[in-house]
Amino acid sequence: MKRDIIKIEENTIRVTGCDVWMSEPELVELFGTTAGAVGSGIKSVLKEEALNAYEVCKCVRLTSGNNADVYNMEVVIALAFRLDTYPAALLRRWLVRKATMPVRATPPIVIRYKEGYLN
Repeated sequence: MKRDIIKIEENTIRVTGCDVWMSEPELVELFGTTAGAVGSGIKSVLKEEALNAYEVCKCVRLTSGNNADVYNMEVVIALAFRLDTYPAALLRRWLVRKATMPVRATPPIVIRYKEGYLN
């Protein structure tokens, strides 16, 4: 399974693609917190039934041959609003900025014809 992740480098959010699935160790690194905080945050979100585990969690085989649970972007967003760390705050601001960014309309293309020829 090809999966993308989110990284924070020099206060800049970088998403490697549009199919974000991250393991707990990757989430710990992203949010700069402990495995316990990430694990309890995930358990809380799933226990509250805010998200359905069968939709947001998958078990994948890693390149090392081990299996790991990975979580999609919905879990990453939920954790960003649950955790109180500087990287979580950066991600929250980035998410809000992306969600409220004005949509750029495609500029019109004007084609002029002069005496039957395209200029």
